[in-house]
Amino acid sequence: MDDRPRSKRYGLTQKTRWLLMATAFWFFATALVAFFDHASTRFGNFYTWFPVYIGFFAASVVFLQAYSSLDKMTSRLFAMTMVLSMLIGLLGFILHLSADVSGGFSWRRVFYGAPGLAPLLFCDLAMWGGLVYLDPIVSPDEEGCGAG
Repeated sequence: MDDRPRSKRYGLTQKTRWLLMATAFWFFATALVAFFDHASTRFGNFYTWFPVYIGFFAASVVFLQAYSSLDKMTSRLFAMTMVLSMLIGLLGFILHLSADVSGGFSWRRVFYGAPGLAPLLFCDLAMWGGLVYLDPIVSPDEEGCGAG
């Protein structure tokens, strides 16, 4: 893919925009998985809704970032959303593991209970979103630097 932005309006390369769209899709898919997984518990605790809301919110923010002009406000919202997704993932990891080992360790609960590594998808996607947002655009002033 061409790494030059097609439009000065957005400022992101086409590749970066596609990777942000993929990240938004995976946040949406992770939110759906969290919804169906937590629906099996009938959302017994109020905090089981958090990954669903954060997943859909993160998907919309990443989509917004892909198709909005680069300004400080959307970039800050994007960064805060990635940090929040990371925190939700770590908290979910702790809660899933505590549900699996409560009342003594049992391999049955580990395999058939709360999936311990599933919440870490939010952490993975937050890191992926942060790495994708490091856009490879070089400004015209920097283009000649370093070339001898």
